[in-house]
Amino acid sequence: MSARRVAWPWADLGLKGRATLREVKQAYAARLRAIDREDPAAFQALSQAFVAAKKAAKPDDATPQISPGVDPETLPAARPSM
Repeated sequence: MSARRVAWPWADLGLKGRATLREVKQAYAARLRAIDREDPAAFQALSQAFVAAKKAAKPDDATPQISPGVDPETLPAARPSM
């Protein structure tokens, strides 16, 4: 496997490795501002890296963890904290 495939999608987003969803979103926004918006190939490559990185992102405290196969719509609503 090539070094590019090992580092993808993280390197395309300017990240050193697997990151949290929040870090992925921040990196994507920064790269989006930096690319040439007239270059569809650059946007497509960045978009594909973003989608892949979101799927493989580490969970962070702000991301609720739901077991696979559980429909989030069937979960009880969160109670307001006091």
